Amino acid sequence: MVALAALLSLGACTPEAYRGTPPPFFLEPLPMEPRLGTDGELDRSRLDLAGVVDPAAVSPGAITVDVEQTLRVSVATHPRVRGMLETVVQARADHITASLLPNPSIGASYTLAPFPGRRFNATSRQGGPPQLDLGLGLLLDALLFGKRDAAIRAAELEVDVVLAEYADVGRRLMVGAIDSYYATVQARRLLALDRQEHEQLQRLAGILERQVELGGATRIELDRTRTAVALAKRRQAQSEADLDNALTTFRTYLAGVDGGNRAEPADDLQPTPSMEPPALAQALELAERHRPDLAAARRELARARAAVVREQANAWPWMRLSPGFTRQYQSKAIGFPDVNSWGLGFEASVPLFDRNQGNIAFAESVARSAELSLQTLRIEVHAEIERGLRDHLAARTSVAIVDQNAVSAAERARQGVEEAHALGGRTLLEVLDARAACREIYREQTRAHAELQRTKHRLAALLGTELPR
Repeated sequence: MVALAALLSLGACTPEAYRGTPPPFFLEPLPMEPRLGTDGELDRSRLDLAGVVDPAAVSPGAITVDVEQTLRVSVATHPRVRGMLETVVQARADHITASLLPNPSIGASYTLAPFPGRRFNATSRQGGPPQLDLGLGLLLDALLFGKRDAAIRAAELEVDVVLAEYADVGRRLMVGAIDSYYATVQARRLLALDRQEHEQLQRLAGILERQVELGGATRIELDRTRTAVALAKRRQAQSEADLDNALTTFRTYLAGVDGGNRAEPADDLQPTPSMEPPALAQALELAERHRPDLAAARRELARARAAVVREQANAWPWMRLSPGFTRQYQSKAIGFPDVNSWGLGFEASVPLFDRNQGNIAFAESVARSAELSLQTLRIEVHAEIERGLRDHLAARTSVAIVDQNAVSAAERARQGVEEAHALGGRTLLEVLDARAACREIYREQTRAHAELQRTKHRLAALLGTELPR
């Protein structure tokens, strides 16, 4: 009875869920536990609670966030990330199930009893004697053949796999947030240039209208200017739509927080100190250590191999030990005193046909598939990082060319044409062309700086860590 009580108390213990080890993640804003509000719904954090702004400074207007704040808030609160967190909770729950001891079974039977109205007695109707049997069934194979240990190990590795996949969802969300952030900044800059161009051309058209009335300018110059005004107005309308679309996309990444629908990116395209990107070999080494999708693939391979071990352990037969207690009611049936006795039973399957061959073959195939998936992912990551490095180097070169050569040359050309026009040496059409060329250079400068910042942050996300300084 003492052994039975100890077994029951052991089975009643609920093991702690295996927490797992998340892969390295350079911003580390990922929540590890689901948060519920007082009403049972998922807690929607405010931007101020996410560390972006002071609660007292929150106004009904726009909330300006920089790129790092955008990444931290979106990764920590986006519903896509929070939904993936629930798969981590589910994997941890599966680990709890695998860690539990198998439940014992209890059986009771009352046998050798007389028919109603035909009772036994010790003189004329001896029978039975009736007996009450109480039995306890204990499964032994989970403990004897390592089945439980193999299941626990496979469940632990599954938690590790899901944690890495969870981190990779955050990393992929960061890539999208980076693209939308700088697309919005670029669209806002281009809209400002288009508005400036439209205003300048409108003023010029007004001046020319008065000059035409006074005979100081030709009708051709006025019509050419009006055409430029119409084209500038069309570009401004398109730029306004581009900004609204970019801002809408940007705010989807902050949809998990109150105030996210009022967030706007800061205008941070100012030139930053040049930072040499890592060489390809160093970048691949960093990605191998820090990319969560690579960590997930490696962990999936380990989990698949552990599943093979688990299925091999499951090939062993199941065994049940059945200690029992019997109470025989003999006094009325045969005239002997009632008596208590005990017994011990043993039952096992005989694996003549089913030796878990199918599940073992399936698990071995899954392990081979996981290994090939890891190799495929490494090939894809290699190409992805190579493209990211090439894009970043091209963006650095583009910024250097535009800042050091194109902008100054275009400004000198514009000033020279305007000065010559003032002296009568250039036509108004040449002035308009020079100004249009100068504005196009400023547009290219905006695109180049936005691309530089985007590729820099995107490369960090591709490596899964901050760029080496």
